[in-house]
Amino acid sequence: MAVTNASGRRGRAADGCGRAAAHDVWTSILDEKVALDLAPLQVKQAETQRAAADSTVTARLPETYQWLLVPVP
Repeated sequence: MAVTNASGRRGRAADGCGRAAAHDVWTSILDEKVALDLAPLQVKQAETQRAAADSTVTARLPETYQWLLVPVP
């Protein structure tokens, strides 16, 4: 079930959760790069995608924490 706001769109917190999951997936891919027989370009892409997900999660953590402390309708 996705978290939505009053307009029915996914909220930023939900996007942060999705990016956290994406970070875990890219990390798993990089951990298994030998078993997956990834080409150097594919490894670079996985590293770039993991870094992008990491930066999104890091940026959204303070906002998520704020919502935990003071929920606003």
